[in-house]
Amino acid sequence: MTKDQEENFVKSDVRRTMLKIHILWRLTKSSTNAYSILKEFSNDKFAVSFFPDRKVLRDDVYNVLKSLEKSEFVVSSPKVENGRLKQYFQITEKGERALKSSTREFHKAASDLETLFQE
Repeated sequence: MTKDQEENFVKSDVRRTMLKIHILWRLTKSSTNAYSILKEFSNDKFAVSFFPDRKVLRDDVYNVLKSLEKSEFVVSSPKVENGRLKQYFQITEKGERALKSSTREFHKAASDLETLFQE
C-alpha cells in the first residue's frame, strides 16, 4: 500500500464517521430528505472542507443514510413533494443516544491525540 493509499484510507474512515455524526446532528433539528441535506452541506464549512468532491459527498450522504436506517438510528417515511415521492429521514431515540456517545468518544479521542502528540 502506498503512502497516498494509507492516508486516504484513514481520511475515508474519518470522513465517513464525521458525516454520520453530522447527519445525525442535522436530523435532531427536523426531519428532512437527502437532497435537502446535500443543499445545506453546499453552504456548510464542515462539509466543504471534508468533502471537496461533490460527487463523493452525494454518494456518501445517500449511503450513510441507508446505513443509519439499517442500524435503526434513523427512520424514513415517504412524502410526496411537488408531485415527486421523496424519503424523509428522522432520527430515532437510538440515533440520539449514538450521537451523544459518538460526540463524547470524538472529544476523548481528540484529547488523547493531543496528549500523545505533546509527549
